[in-house]
Formats: sequence, structure tokens, C-alpha cells
Amino acid sequence: MSISQTTTSESDGEIRINKSSDDQLSHSNFEIGDESTEEKYTNSSSSQSDSIDGLDIEDNESKEDDEALKAKESPRELEAPKYLKFLCAYLGATAFMGYTACINAIDYFNEKCPGHPELSQNVARILNFCATGAQIICFPFVEKIGANIRILVSQLVFAFCFLFFLVYTNIATPVSVGALYAVMAFDGIFFGILMTSTNGFCGLLAIWGAPFAIIGNALAGIFSTALRLISKPIGSKGEGWFYFGVCFAIIVVGEILLFCFTYTDYYKERMKYAKKGLPFKTRILNIGRIFKKAYLECIQAAVINMTAYIVFPGYATSTQIKHGLDRGWVTSIIIACYMIGDFVGRSAARWWKWPSRNYVWIGVVLRFLFFPLYCISIENVVEKLADEIWIMVLSFFLPFSGGYFLNLSQAYTSSNPKLEKGEQEIASFTVSFCIGIGTFIGCLISYAMPVREGSGH
Repeated sequence: MSISQTTTSESDGEIRINKSSDDQLSHSNFEIGDESTEEKYTNSSSSQSDSIDGLDIEDNESKEDDEALKAKESPRELEAPKYLKFLCAYLGATAFMGYTACINAIDYFNEKCPGHPELSQNVARILNFCATGAQIICFPFVEKIGANIRILVSQLVFAFCFLFFLVYTNIATPVSVGALYAVMAFDGIFFGILMTSTNGFCGLLAIWGAPFAIIGNALAGIFSTALRLISKPIGSKGEGWFYFGVCFAIIVVGEILLFCFTYTDYYKERMKYAKKGLPFKTRILNIGRIFKKAYLECIQAAVINMTAYIVFPGYATSTQIKHGLDRGWVTSIIIACYMIGDFVGRSAARWWKWPSRNYVWIGVVLRFLFFPLYCISIENVVEKLADEIWIMVLSFFLPFSGGYFLNLSQAYTSSNPKLEKGEQEIASFTVSFCIGIGTFIGCLISYAMPVREGSGH
């Protein structure tokens, strides 16, 4: 009787010892009494015994090797590039340029279209109504088209709208209010698409992407405000060329940056988490499920923008003027205060997160106090406060509180432990959609606010 070579299976760690058959024994050179053969047999048996004794160690080592190999083969999540924060902020800025550029140009449009005091309120209404309409239409289809495509196309439309304002308002005499409204409506439609797409897209790129995009939203107000204040001294012959020309350049740069970014490995890796091409019913269920997880942030976002757009910009800019400033300059300064306050508030939320997730709603409710504060000034209830200075102060703190609590809500949405990676984009989209709904409601309520004849002069 002889023992053949022992074999070990690495996959299941089993030991199989094969016994040779009688036929194999007959062909062997093993002879009883042969010392050399006995020695070989002894050595063979000894080596087999050692092999069996050490098999557990070898088996453990093989398992460790397998685990190391799997770890090496499994793709590691790429580290976010250093420029990604800048890119998210810049994309957020371009997303809002189509809106803030038109709001900051209200006094410019008033100069080009005299005799239309309602224009101050209609600019925001047209942009917001069209934006919300676009959001409602594309709401259930957010997963169908890639966010990068939505952003690139919308930025291209913004560029064409700015090109129209750049050329038409400086050449046509007189400027048609209807033509301005038509282009603003077109601009508003893609503003709605871009606003909801950008924050969700940036939220998918990184957990801090959406908050940086929201800071970029506020930066758009700073850019357009600074441009408007710089362009005003140029005069009627050059201010439009400079203002809308630079806005056009900012959008084109954003288009180029995003286009180049789509070819990076990091972008391709993160897009694996995006959910696309799902059936209509599945998309609706996904959005509904995510709304349940972040319903508090969604409601807060809607209320924040609703309270802002009831009084701004139309009602706020109809303030009485007592300090000798031109109505156009007062309008520009009030809008500038709003944009700066919005930016400071959103930025503050990046460094100081208070209150906690469950108590942000208290600050949101307290913002309703701004209604009587605006009314006692503009309606001359308190004569000492009935001037443009008081309105400028209010127009800083109204957006400051709104921007702060809005960014908190967005940040808490992105870091919501209930959300999975693939749900972050849809969650940011849902919050952005609620922002649009709040804006829509605020603009509707603004029709109840009086339109003053002096507001456009």
C-alpha cells in the first residue's frame, strides 16, 4: 500500500488525499526490505504529514492573499479634484446669472421703456412664473436626461438671451416691452431647468457640492450687482454694451469649463451613481420617496422664497425717496443690498451651522416679521422710517436670513443620513423645485401689493 501526493483546493480549503490503486502499486519500484525505498517512503510520509500539519497556515495565507487581491482589484473612489469647489460655485453662479442679471437691469429696462412702472414687478414675475412652469414640466423627467446636458443647453440659451439684450436694447428705438418680456420668458424657462439641474448635479459630484453651488447662486447676484454699479456711470450709450457683454462672457466661460470637466475620470466615476432611463412611474416613486426623507427641508425652502418675493423687488423698490438720490440709483442700491445680503447669508452657513436640522423652521417662521417692517415704511405708517435708507437695511437682512436658512436646508439635505449616494441628486433637485414653488407663490401674492407710479422713475 502506498500514499500518493496530497492536493489542496484553495477555493474551499478542503484536503483531498488520494490512495493509489492496486494497479499503481504493481508498477511501483517499491520493494519490502529495500532500505533506500523505505527511506524514501518514510521521507514521503513525513513530508505529507508536515504538509497536512501546515495546511491550516497555508490555507489562511491563501485567504489573506485572496482578500488582498480583491482589495487591489476593487476600484477605489477617486479623490475630488482641488478645483471642484470652484467649479461647483461657478456653475451655481452661471445658473443664476440668467435671473440676477435681469433683476439688476430693472432700472436699465425702466430707462429704455419709460411709462411702464409695472415693469419693476413684471420682470421678476415673468422669470419666476416661466421658471416654475419649466420645473413642473421636467419634474418627473429629471432622471431621463443627464444633468450635464441640461446645464450645457441652458447655459447656451442664456448666452443667446444676453446677446439679444446686448444688441437689441442698444440699437432699437423705442425698445418694445413685449420683446423684452418674450426673451425674459424664454430666459426664465431655462433658468428653471438650470436652477434645478445645477444644485443636484453638484450634489452628485460631492457631498459638499450643492452648498457650494448655492453660494455660487448668491455670487451671481454679486457679479451682476457689481457690473451694474460699474456700468451705470458709463452712461446710456455704453452701459448696456458693457453690462450684458460681461454677463455673456461669464456664461460662455462656464460652458467651456463644464464641457472640459465632462472628460475627466472623476466625472465619469461620479456619474455611475446617477439614475437615468428609469420608467416614468419609477421616477415619480423615487422622487416621492426622497421627499418623505427630506420633507422638512423642502417645506422650509418653499417658505423662505415665498416670503422674499412677496415684497421684492417690485414693492421694495417703490419706496419713498427723501435723500435726493435718483430713482434709478435707489433701485440699483436696494437690489445691490439684497444681492449682498443673500451672498453673506449663504456664505455664513458654510462656517456656522446653527440651529440644528430640526430647528431651522423656527428661523424660517420668524422671517414673516419682515412684512410689517416693510409696510410701515412704504405705506408711511411710521413717518421717520418712510425713506429709502430703512428699505435698504431691510433689503439686506431679508435675503441674509433667507440665504442663511436656505443654505442650511440644502446642506442638511445633502448630508441626510437617510439618503443613499444615488439619491443625492434627486434630493437636491426636489429642494430646488420647492424653492421654485415658493417663488411662484410669492410672485402670485405680490399682485396684492400696490404698484406705485413713482416706482419706475
